[in-house]
Amino acid sequence: MTKTSVLLSVMVVALAGCMGKPAPAAPPRGAYLCCNLRFNQDREATDAGYQYENGTTLAAGTWVGVVNDGQYEVILTPTGQTTSYSLDFRYGRKNLSASEYFGRILVDQDPTAHLPSATREAVSAGTLKVGMSRDDVLMVRGYPPAHRTPTIAGDTWLFYTSPGVCQQVQFMNANVSSIETVPAPQ
Repeated sequence: MTKTSVLLSVMVVALAGCMGKPAPAAPPRGAYLCCNLRFNQDREATDAGYQYENGTTLAAGTWVGVVNDGQYEVILTPTGQTTSYSLDFRYGRKNLSASEYFGRILVDQDPTAHLPSATREAVSAGTLKVGMSRDDVLMVRGYPPAHRTPTIAGDTWLFYTSPGVCQQVQFMNANVSSIETVPAPQ
């Protein structure tokens, strides 16, 4: 929420209290998605970032309403849709707080707004490519699970495609130097 919307909400509550009427329900807060998020057929996803073949992808830069936020889960509804999606913070809890994780995912500005067209196409297609920057990789795949990649400052990021398979992304000079499919760590 912006400072203006918080102030407006406080004023509405105060005025409603003075008038003896209940305050109207606050609209859901909204944010842009920092990255492509992939959901299973039940419209659920976790911070593991699995690549679901038959699920739904919400694209980086999508404006979503945050309908409900619990301790480790948020419910998102993309603008213009009635379908809700559940994002669960499950695996990185030893390395991040839930608010840090969701703060990475739900951002105030559209991260795709100023991308060159070739990068925008790769992000839209969800395709990692050698030569991409770290920011490009984040938009394509999201943040790597914090329990396997505790810092994005490192030169190796590990992304799950499924519970048993990962993509290992190597960086050299801040750009992707290689992408390998590897077995998931035990």
